[in-house]
Amino acid sequence: MRRVVLFFLIAGFVNVYAQDEPARKKFDIRFGAGWSLLGTGDLGAANFENEFNFKFSRYFTTSASFNYGRVDNNREETVIYTLTDGEGNLISQRTETFPWYDVASFLQGNINLFISPFRNNRKNDLRIGGGISVYNISESFINGYFSVPEEYKWLYGDYFVTWEYDKRTSFGWNIIIEDTYTIAGKFLVGVKAFTQPYMNGDINSGFIGKVGLVF
Repeated sequence: MRRVVLFFLIAGFVNVYAQDEPARKKFDIRFGAGWSLLGTGDLGAANFENEFNFKFSRYFTTSASFNYGRVDNNREETVIYTLTDGEGNLISQRTETFPWYDVASFLQGNINLFISPFRNNRKNDLRIGGGISVYNISESFINGYFSVPEEYKWLYGDYFVTWEYDKRTSFGWNIIIEDTYTIAGKFLVGVKAFTQPYMNGDINSGFIGKVGLVF
C-alpha cells in the first residue's frame, strides 16, 4: 500500500513539474517597438529592437540585441526682441514665434545578463538584468534664425536658418526590468522598462513592448 501511495505521489510531482517546465527550450528571438526619452530627457524617440536570448540555467539568461531609434522633434520657440536707449530704458518690444526642428537617428548594440528570481521556465518570466551598450547617433537641429537685410528679402525671405550637425559614439550601461508571458509553449509577449546612461552624458530611458518565438 505504501508503495502504491509513493508511486502516485511521485507521478503527481512529475506531472506538476512537467506542466511548470514544459520543454526546457533555451533559445528565443524577440522583436519589439516602443518609446524613450533620449539625450538629456527632452527628445522623444521611437525605438525598434531585435533580440536573441539564450537560457543557460533555470535562473540566468544572456541576450544580444540590436536597436534602431528615430527622433522627430518639432516645436515652436518664441523670441522676444527689445530696443532700449543708452540708459537701458525700454523703447519698444516685440515677439516672434519660429518653428524649431531636432532630427536624430541612432543604432545601438547591447549585451545583457538577466536573473529570473522565480525561474525562467515558467509561463510567466519576470527578469531583472543589466549589461553594456554601444550606440552611434547622428543629430541635426536648428540653432538660429538671422534677419535678412531688406534688399535681399525678395531672394532669401525674412530670415536665414542655420543648422548644426552632430555625430557621436559612446559606451554605456543597461538597467532593465522585463516581464514575458509564454503562449502555447511557443509564442512570447512581454514588456520591458529600461534606462541606459552613457559615458558621454547621454541617457536613453523608456518602454518597449515585445513579441517573440521560442525555438
